Amino acid sequence: MVVLDTHVPLLHGNGQSLLGLPFGTGSLLDELARSAEESDCDRIVVLRADEEGEPPSLPVRSHLPAKCMTRDEFRRELAALEPSDYLLIVDPACWPAAGYDFDLIVRDCRVYRGAMHALSIGSNLGAFREHIDCDETGRIRRVQRLYTMMNWPETGDSAQLCSLVPARAMQGIELSNLPALRRALISAGVFTQDIPIATDVFDLRSEQGILSLNETITAASVGLGAPAGWSFTNRGVLVGSDCRIHPSCRFVPPLVIHPDVTIEAGVTVIGPAVIGAGCRIQRDAFISHAQLAPGTIVPNRTVVTRTVAGGRLVADREYTGSFCPASSAQPDVETGVGRAISEQHRRKRLQFAIKRLMDIVISATALVVLAPFLVLVAIAVKLTSPGPVFFVHRRERMGEKGDFPCLKFRTMVSDAHLRQREMYQQNQVDGPQFKIDSDPRITRLGRILRATNVDELPQLINVLLGHMSLVGPRPSPFRENQICVPWRRARLSVRPGITGLWQLCRSDRHEGDFHQWIYYDMAYVRNFSLWLDFKILVLTALTHGGRRRVPLSRLLPHERMNG
Repeated sequence: MVVLDTHVPLLHGNGQSLLGLPFGTGSLLDELARSAEESDCDRIVVLRADEEGEPPSLPVRSHLPAKCMTRDEFRRELAALEPSDYLLIVDPACWPAAGYDFDLIVRDCRVYRGAMHALSIGSNLGAFREHIDCDETGRIRRVQRLYTMMNWPETGDSAQLCSLVPARAMQGIELSNLPALRRALISAGVFTQDIPIATDVFDLRSEQGILSLNETITAASVGLGAPAGWSFTNRGVLVGSDCRIHPSCRFVPPLVIHPDVTIEAGVTVIGPAVIGAGCRIQRDAFISHAQLAPGTIVPNRTVVTRTVAGGRLVADREYTGSFCPASSAQPDVETGVGRAISEQHRRKRLQFAIKRLMDIVISATALVVLAPFLVLVAIAVKLTSPGPVFFVHRRERMGEKGDFPCLKFRTMVSDAHLRQREMYQQNQVDGPQFKIDSDPRITRLGRILRATNVDELPQLINVLLGHMSLVGPRPSPFRENQICVPWRRARLSVRPGITGLWQLCRSDRHEGDFHQWIYYDMAYVRNFSLWLDFKILVLTALTHGGRRRVPLSRLLPHERMNG
């Protein structure tokens, strides 16, 4: 593996090697080395960005041999390689949010002998082409998406994560950055292949990118346990060896303090933050959402917030960057807001556990009580139309962890899904749904089962098995969920339900407003409570499965439907 180092100008203090900045319990190079050990790499070569300055520290916990080289030393190394050797070239300044998976590109070199380049095309399953069919009034009738990711024009402007290049193809090519290498190889006639990777990237040439990645790695580090030579002073605060920390210091996790750090009396440090090795933080200093390079000195009463700092700072000054991590609320250490947030999460977990217990008890009881009736309905379905008793459709699980077979009594003819394609122009609802009045695919018994909601009773089996809950967002297949990715992530943070806000509160039922569907799902996730679930169950029974609309204000008085 060849790693391109970058000289990062810190906002305050002297610049330094990007690979030497502290991330988690090591450096950025340590993080790369961990990923390299899982692939077929046999050693690590760091191509220095500044040949005059100090080279970055080599990884300390890697089993792979590592060496820093200048450009001239690397050219001589290239000449000694075999024609069958490959170089995995990485520029960590463009760091994938999903982490490096070098196996994804390394294993392909066994079947493709040219150069390969891994390109980021964003997350959000943003790797699709979309075509939307609208009617004459502009309402959405159908959304078609193609998920193939190869040969898209967007890859020309995508961030390049790494390249796998035959050693023989590198002769005479100057290695400065990955996009230039890609262009040079194409110009030289080397066969190349782009591999699109569905991930966002952190731009580590910016302070914002460094702090964003630091937040991610710090949270992961304090959750993995203490490595050898490290310990937890309290939950979420990981401290290296030979640190001198005054008992009066106040820490708010997540926080990683590297070895040989001195923290004097009255200091406050609020995470996510990383204090590099050999730093000295003097009396009454305040540090929040920051990253201190190794050897940084923070004088008395100095404030360092939302920035990457290095060198010796000036006393009684405030050093503030322009970036505030979006996912981290700064807790008030005096009033204990951090403890209040933790307590709120604990209560929420307890409510989910009680909700699951209620689902098991109610669904099991209902299945036992209704068993004779369900058997009669199953026999009627079988006798009145050819086909299976149950309609089984795959719906997405909570947490986006695959799908599950959602059960219903069959209410349509057995080839209904094939006939739907011919009827799209008659669709009367917007978004990804499909519905028309007097649908000819519905059987005579099916109309009765749908009118009474009896067709959904088999979903009690899904509730008992943990696929669903009694109350929650409507279960949807993967195809429907892709219409709005943030909505998908929110609604799949809880179990889908047999009934919910959308079934009770929606208006324009004949037309089926997709935006209302999104709104009510989001409102349920935001306001989840056992009391809300109880009210939804009672009103579902009183309105015969949502046949009569319930105003949202009866369930959530503080919520207001806009638009």
